[in-house]
Amino acid sequence: MNCASPVCQCAMRKEYICKGGSRVPIELLVHLVGDAEGKPLYYYSFITDISDRKRAEDELRKRQRLLNEMGRIAKVGGWEFNIETLELQWTEEVYHIHEVELSYKPTVSEAIDFYTTTQDL
Repeated sequence: MNCASPVCQCAMRKEYICKGGSRVPIELLVHLVGDAEGKPLYYYSFITDISDRKRAEDELRKRQRLLNEMGRIAKVGGWEFNIETLELQWTEEVYHIHEVELSYKPTVSEAIDFYTTTQDL
């Protein structure tokens, strides 16, 4: 690891295997400290057990898959609008209902247009 700044860091997720054979997911943060020319002087690292975080992430993914499947079967979508940031989020099924790509990011006006007709105006 070589970098131009005095401190360079990288992060990675790994699995450690314990003596008993059990596996522990960890996050490894490595910091390389160099001199003014970028020549490495020393490094230090932090190892964090992320078992709880990984379980929570796995559970969230599982619930998200279930929600998406339920929406697909029922043809029901959901959306959320943050009035502070003006950010609009749709569930996958809303994209399917409106027959647009998942990469499509409508403006608020465009999103409202999906729910209005010229008769409404």
